[in-house]
Amino acid sequence: ITGYHGQFDNIPILFVLFALYVFLKWGKKMALLGWTSVTAGMITKHEILQQILIYLSAATKKRWAILLLFTLSVGLFLISFWPYWPQGSERIIKNVLSYGGISRPYGFINFHIDPIMALIHKFLFISLLLIWPFIYKINDLLKSSLAGMLLFLVFTSGISAQQFVLPIALGALQPNAGFFLYTTAASFLLFGNIDELKIAFFQGVDWNHVWFCVLIWFLVELNDKREKSYRRLAGI
Repeated sequence: ITGYHGQFDNIPILFVLFALYVFLKWGKKMALLGWTSVTAGMITKHEILQQILIYLSAATKKRWAILLLFTLSVGLFLISFWPYWPQGSERIIKNVLSYGGISRPYGFINFHIDPIMALIHKFLFISLLLIWPFIYKINDLLKSSLAGMLLFLVFTSGISAQQFVLPIALGALQPNAGFFLYTTAASFLLFGNIDELKIAFFQGVDWNHVWFCVLIWFLVELNDKREKSYRRLAGI
């Protein structure tokens, strides 16, 4: 994804992984360091905005603290554009602030029969991302983080191929059948897609195949109530 496609979706995931490691190792007493890390990841690429709420929901039960720190994260994200605003404001608004991915034959995007439907889907999708951390309540932060990334890929109102890397690192910590199914389908799509490696043998795999597999993985994770031994896996 980075070497060939020139995308850097792996960088915000690195910040998320560091934040989760800090939380697993030191708990709430180092929560601000973890928040700083996941905020830095969101500034790098704002597709992980929801991960801030997921992290804060685990780090504190105080709603005012969650709201304050989340607002601060968004504020820092917006401030990061300040040096470039005078010359690049139009492109920042178009390519970052109002960007919602590309319309593909993928999942619920198939129902974008007109611009109104697409706008409604985008509004509902963003709303779901923001309320999900307060609905999905478990005591396993890494599992919550993974579920949030899978939710993003299942209900998204726009998708790009590089976003398929988002759940891989967390899923690889303790893979299950859903993980292997998804990584196989996503890999085959990248092999054959016209915007990627263009290998003819794999061009029968399309976007909806990947969506179906990520839906299965999402349902598998929701059905798995076991708290996974991530501390052991992380060597903590």
